[in-house]
Formats: sequence, C-alpha cells, structure tokens
Amino acid sequence: MAKIENSKKGREDGGYTRLFGNKQLGALISQVHAASISAGNELETLVQSNSCVIEEQQLADLFKGNLDEGTFLIPKSILKKRVTDQIGLRDKKIEPDFLLLVVSETICYVVELKDGDSFDTKKSEGEVTNLKTYAEALGRKLPYPWIVHWRVCMFNQCDKEAIVRGFKNRIERAQAMTGEEFCCLLGISYDALTRKRVADQEPNLTYFVHQLLGIPEVREVVTDILNTASSP
Repeated sequence: MAKIENSKKGREDGGYTRLFGNKQLGALISQVHAASISAGNELETLVQSNSCVIEEQQLADLFKGNLDEGTFLIPKSILKKRVTDQIGLRDKKIEPDFLLLVVSETICYVVELKDGDSFDTKKSEGEVTNLKTYAEALGRKLPYPWIVHWRVCMFNQCDKEAIVRGFKNRIERAQAMTGEEFCCLLGISYDALTRKRVADQEPNLTYFVHQLLGIPEVREVVTDILNTASSP
C-alpha cells in the first residue's frame, strides 16, 4: 500500500481547506487523498510485477495465432505502443488497464482493474463503452478461434453482485470479476498480494495521527473531547 508520508504534500488552498477552515488540516487530507490514488497505481504495478508479461516481439505471434502456451498479461504501456493502433483505434483514452491472455483456452480478457468498489454513473457508463469498443476492435483482429471478453475487476471485492452495484448496474454479473478470480487466472496468489498491500497500514495510521495532533486547533479539539469524556 502507498505510504502517506511519501506522497506529495497537499494543497493548503484546496477544497479540503475550505471544508475544514484550516490550511494544515486541508493539506493533510489532500495528502491522504493523493496517497489513495497512488495506491491504485501501485496495485497495477504489483499485479504486473508478479505476472508473466508478454514480450513486445510475442505480439506478432499473437496476431498470427502462433503464441506459445501460457497465461500472459499485456499492460497499458504495451497497449499504447503496439496494440491500440494495430486494432484500428486512435483514441488512447479508451485503453483498458490490461489484456489477459489464456492461450490454452484462446480467451482474451479486456480488464479494467479497480482498487475501489463504488463509482458514479457517468464514469461507469463511459468505461463500459470504452471496454466494449476496445473488445470489439480487438476481436476483429485476433485470429480464429480467439474469443474476447471484457471485465470490470474490483480487486478488493469478493461479491460479484456488489461489483455490479458499485458500477451502478451498468454491467451484468458475467462482466464482474473479483480480485481473487483475476489472480487465479494469472496464476498468482491473491492472498500474497493482499498481504503486501496491507503492510503500510500501520505506519500510515501512525503518520496520520501524528500529523493530525501536530495541528494546534485539532489538538485543542481532541483535548476538549477527551477531557469531557473523562469527566464524571
């Protein structure tokens, strides 16, 4: 998990400052928000580093139908350089996070990987449109008998119905993928990845509380609350 203390210092003039009326507190919450975003990026990196990532030269074998047996991950960096233009798409903004190739089953999954599990309607609709567009374009270029499916994977969610609700019912249950299912397809340990991600939770809590209590106005409020709670 991303460490808050390693995130860029937050803005003192942003929305959180206006919300609380305190520059130091606003900057701290802004820093926490930045760390939360970094955690999602870190998840992609962690999945990629533990998977068998396809080599760029292997892409030619894929489109010729000669790819060796195995399960391969194609990250967004390779999609941008070698795949999106090749399948006839120009808009890089519609690229998914990963392609997951299961060669033994000749199935390709177009995957959007999410660290969270609740999204607004507009974002959900837009991403579903992008996934469908990408999957259809890819399906037209991959040789028979390859089949292309698209999936929304909420890494921390184990309930597919919750994934559907979190995407505002813009997907069917069949398009929902749990983190455990995603890792199983890749042949990596979901539990091991999760343990790596929670390792920074304790230092994050310690850092946040220290920074919070370092703000005089906050410390004063906390002291008053504790004194009131301890009064007979």
